[in-house]
Amino acid sequence: MRARFVTWFALFALTASTLGAQEFMPKYRHDPRRFESPQNFAIELRLGRYRPNVDLEPGLKSEPYRTVFGDSASLYMGVEFDWQALRVPYFGTVGPGIAVGYMDNTTTAPFKVPRLDGAPSSSTTSLEIFPAQVLAVVRADALWREWRIPIVPYFKGGLSLARWRSFSDGVTSSSGGLSAKGSVYGYYVAGGAAFNLNILDPYTARSFDQRLGVNNTYVFFEVFTSSLESAFMGKPLYVGTTNWTAGLMFEF
Repeated sequence: MRARFVTWFALFALTASTLGAQEFMPKYRHDPRRFESPQNFAIELRLGRYRPNVDLEPGLKSEPYRTVFGDSASLYMGVEFDWQALRVPYFGTVGPGIAVGYMDNTTTAPFKVPRLDGAPSSSTTSLEIFPAQVLAVVRADALWREWRIPIVPYFKGGLSLARWRSFSDGVTSSSGGLSAKGSVYGYYVAGGAAFNLNILDPYTARSFDQRLGVNNTYVFFEVFTSSLESAFMGKPLYVGTTNWTAGLMFEF
């Protein structure tokens, strides 16, 4: 009698555990975040267009930037690091960020008095700009985390500082006894959207996280405007712009 009781109890326990597994395992199996490592930071690598607003400076009677460099924009390269300090439930992350970038435009230096035959000079002239930002970054990633919709809109805003220099054949230019270089500051505002690449290959994304701690990989497109007009040090120059960038972002 005792042996029969033990047998029935074992069968009951086995049946109950099987039903429990059938009820709870599907939720566990399809939980996309159960293997994720902690997520606290993001880094962006970006390329874009940059055409400084030099010709918009009040008081100018000509367009010096357009005269020398033409109408085309220059290549902009940059990197940004964000700390996702606070996670707001069912919304996204909020935190500070810092960004640095570089833009350079080089062309043939024009003659002060154009030659009759129109031949260009053998020298080059360049303008380089090193913009940097201190930002507040808001990323609304609830669409991805809660509903697996791989779109993450975001917004950034903060203070921007840029160092600029104009030079010919590697030597800093000068005007009226002043070197053609300086630092300016202003505001920076940007907005964009990122597409989460994890959805294209979840297995590789999980392996990337387990090996390197990268939770998510995104491609993004961003529109930004910067007002770099106020002199911080040296000669002021309007080197802000309104343009776009695109690139890759990694969250880890």
